[in-house]
Amino acid sequence: MTQVEATAATFSAAQDLASPQFATAGVGCATEERVYAGPLEQIESFGTLHEYAADDTIYHQHETADHWYLIVNGAARKCAQISDGRRQIMDFLLPGDLFGFETAARRKCSVECVAANTAVVRYQRQRMEALMETDPRLARRVRDIAFGSLDRLQSRMILLGCSGALERVCGFLSEMAHRAQEGIEGTVTLPMSRYDIADYLAIAVETVSRSLTTLRSERIITFFDARHFRVVNRQALEAHCCH
Repeated sequence: MTQVEATAATFSAAQDLASPQFATAGVGCATEERVYAGPLEQIESFGTLHEYAADDTIYHQHETADHWYLIVNGAARKCAQISDGRRQIMDFLLPGDLFGFETAARRKCSVECVAANTAVVRYQRQRMEALMETDPRLARRVRDIAFGSLDRLQSRMILLGCSGALERVCGFLSEMAHRAQEGIEGTVTLPMSRYDIADYLAIAVETVSRSLTTLRSERIITFFDARHFRVVNRQALEAHCCH
């Protein structure tokens, strides 16, 4: 397997959390920065695997944008600190999401982990760009992931244009149900806190809680615990969303 083939294979495999095809070669590497081995086999190393605890920072706002990152396990939030001290969450990053793209030399947002045991592969930006120049398949794969990020951003702009808080919460739950890998009996995991959801939707955390209570009472969703829910009536959920 060539370096380009291994890189492309990693992007595909990282979208499947259940896949056991991840291994690490720790020779000569620190515990928290092991050479990341591609699925099944690889000849050359091309990225490093980093493991984070909840609330750890992957990179900071205004930091030099020298690397790209790929979520393998766990979840993270992309956020910016506004001049008045408020936090604005721009996106939630789940397994298979490639992030860290910047047109400027410095980062406009920071990325922080929201789940324990979050695993992220870090790639050198210049090296990845060089690989993309030589392999159209890899370039298409990266482009598709980047386009997915842009699509989420556009959807969020529409979501924030909704006047009602219930519409925003329904839109968020619908998005998470679409993005997340559903577990047993259609269970969807919410790795983020209610405070994170509130900052993402630009509403108060109490409003988030009231909206979720309304949806439960109307039997549109059911919660197994604070971080796991199932959509009971998808048609009703979509009807509440802003279109």
